[in-house]
Amino acid sequence: MDGAKPFAEKPTKDLVLYLQVRHFAFPEDGTYEEWNNLNQEYLEKVVYKNNYIKGYYPNEHYYGADRTEFVEAFYVDSLADLDKMLKNLNELSKEAWSDEAARKEMGKKMGKYYTGTHSDFIYTYVSELSK
Repeated sequence: MDGAKPFAEKPTKDLVLYLQVRHFAFPEDGTYEEWNNLNQEYLEKVVYKNNYIKGYYPNEHYYGADRTEFVEAFYVDSLADLDKMLKNLNELSKEAWSDEAARKEMGKKMGKYYTGTHSDFIYTYVSELSK
Protein backbone atom coordinates (compact mmCIF):
# COMPACT_ATOMS: atom_id res chain seq x y z
CA MET A 1 0.00 0.00 0.00
CA ASP A 2 1.20 3.51 -0.76
CA GLY A 3 2.32 5.71 2.10
CA ALA A 4 5.10 3.64 3.64
CA LYS A 5 8.10 5.18 5.34
CA PRO A 6 10.58 2.42 4.51
CA PHE A 7 13.57 1.60 6.66
CA ALA A 8 16.55 3.73 5.66
CA GLU A 9 18.52 0.47 5.73
CA LYS A 10 17.78 -3.10 6.75
CA PRO A 11 17.62 -3.27 10.57
CA THR A 12 20.59 -5.02 12.16
CA LYS A 13 19.17 -4.97 15.69
CA ASP A 14 15.87 -5.95 17.25
CA LEU A 15 13.10 -3.35 17.16
CA VAL A 16 9.71 -2.80 18.71
CA LEU A 17 6.79 -3.21 16.32
CA TYR A 18 3.64 -1.32 17.23
CA LEU A 19 0.57 -2.36 15.24
CA GLN A 20 -2.60 -0.36 15.23
CA VAL A 21 -5.65 -1.94 13.64
CA ARG A 22 -8.54 0.33 12.73
CA HIS A 23 -11.63 -0.25 10.63
CA PHE A 24 -12.76 1.84 7.70
CA ALA A 25 -16.22 3.32 7.57
CA PHE A 26 -17.61 4.05 4.15
CA PRO A 27 -19.38 7.40 4.61
CA GLU A 28 -21.90 8.43 1.99
CA ASP A 29 -20.35 11.89 1.82
CA GLY A 30 -16.81 10.54 1.40
CA THR A 31 -14.60 9.44 -1.46
CA TYR A 32 -11.42 7.39 -1.71
CA GLU A 33 -9.75 10.43 -3.29
CA GLU A 34 -10.61 12.62 -0.28
CA TRP A 35 -9.39 9.98 2.21
CA ASN A 36 -6.21 9.46 0.22
CA ASN A 37 -5.49 13.21 0.12
CA LEU A 38 -6.17 13.63 3.85
CA ASN A 39 -4.08 10.58 4.70
CA GLN A 40 -1.19 11.78 2.52
CA GLU A 41 -1.30 15.20 4.18
CA TYR A 42 -1.15 13.58 7.63
CA LEU A 43 1.70 11.30 6.59
CA GLU A 44 3.76 14.17 5.17
CA LYS A 45 3.13 16.57 8.06
CA VAL A 46 3.30 14.10 10.94
CA VAL A 47 4.42 10.50 10.35
CA TYR A 48 7.33 11.14 7.97
CA LYS A 49 8.68 13.89 10.24
CA ASN A 50 8.63 11.71 13.37
CA ASN A 51 12.27 10.73 13.88
CA TYR A 52 11.37 7.98 16.34
CA ILE A 53 9.69 6.02 13.53
CA LYS A 54 12.33 3.85 11.86
CA GLY A 55 9.82 2.32 9.48
CA TYR A 56 6.09 2.71 8.80
CA TYR A 57 4.07 0.28 6.71
CA PRO A 58 0.31 0.65 6.20
CA ASN A 59 -1.73 -2.36 5.08
CA GLU A 60 -5.36 -2.86 4.25
CA HIS A 61 -7.34 -6.06 4.02
CA TYR A 62 -7.87 -6.21 0.27
CA TYR A 63 -9.83 -9.43 -0.25
CA GLY A 64 -12.11 -11.48 1.93
CA ALA A 65 -15.08 -11.01 4.18
CA ASP A 66 -13.83 -7.93 6.06
CA ARG A 67 -12.36 -5.29 3.77
CA THR A 68 -12.62 -2.65 6.47
CA GLU A 69 -9.40 -3.61 8.27
CA PHE A 70 -6.58 -1.03 8.15
CA VAL A 71 -3.33 -2.09 9.82
CA GLU A 72 -0.48 0.34 10.45
CA ALA A 73 2.93 -1.00 11.47
CA PHE A 74 5.31 1.38 13.24
CA TYR A 75 8.89 0.26 13.97
CA VAL A 76 10.82 1.99 16.75
CA ASP A 77 14.06 1.27 18.64
CA SER A 78 12.60 0.59 22.10
CA LEU A 79 9.52 0.75 24.31
CA ALA A 80 10.77 4.12 25.59
CA ASP A 81 10.93 5.34 21.98
CA LEU A 82 7.39 4.05 21.40
CA ASP A 83 6.19 6.37 24.14
CA LYS A 84 8.24 9.22 22.66
CA MET A 85 6.90 8.45 19.17
CA LEU A 86 3.30 8.69 20.35
CA LYS A 87 3.97 11.99 22.13
CA ASN A 88 5.80 13.30 19.07
CA LEU A 89 2.84 12.42 16.82
CA ASN A 90 0.72 14.72 18.99
CA GLU A 91 3.34 17.49 18.96
CA LEU A 92 3.77 17.28 15.18
CA SER A 93 -0.01 17.43 14.72
CA LYS A 94 -0.13 20.62 16.79
CA GLU A 95 2.72 22.02 14.71
CA ALA A 96 1.08 21.06 11.40
CA TRP A 97 -2.33 22.47 12.37
CA SER A 98 -1.36 25.14 14.88
CA ASP A 99 -4.89 26.51 15.08
CA GLU A 100 -7.03 24.29 17.32
CA ALA A 101 -10.06 24.76 15.07
CA ALA A 102 -8.03 23.58 12.04
CA ARG A 103 -6.79 20.57 14.02
CA LYS A 104 -10.35 19.67 15.03
CA GLU A 105 -11.54 20.07 11.44
CA MET A 106 -8.77 17.76 10.18
CA GLY A 107 -9.73 15.23 12.86
CA LYS A 108 -13.38 15.47 11.89
CA LYS A 109 -12.62 14.99 8.18
CA MET A 110 -10.37 11.99 8.84
CA GLY A 111 -12.63 10.58 11.55
CA LYS A 112 -15.57 10.04 9.24
CA TYR A 113 -13.54 7.39 7.41
CA TYR A 114 -13.10 5.19 10.51
CA THR A 115 -15.56 3.36 12.73
CA GLY A 116 -13.81 4.37 15.96
CA THR A 117 -12.99 0.75 16.76
CA HIS A 118 -9.30 -0.03 16.99
CA SER A 119 -6.82 -2.44 18.54
CA ASP A 120 -3.18 -1.98 19.52
CA PHE A 121 -0.49 -4.67 19.55
CA ILE A 122 3.19 -4.62 20.46
CA TYR A 123 5.65 -7.18 19.07
CA THR A 124 9.38 -7.65 18.85
CA TYR A 125 10.99 -7.51 15.42
CA VAL A 126 13.87 -9.97 15.62
CA SER A 127 16.40 -8.77 13.05
CA GLU A 128 18.33 -12.04 12.71
CA LEU A 129 15.13 -13.82 11.63
CA SER A 130 14.51 -11.36 8.80
CA LYS A 131 15.35 -12.51 5.30
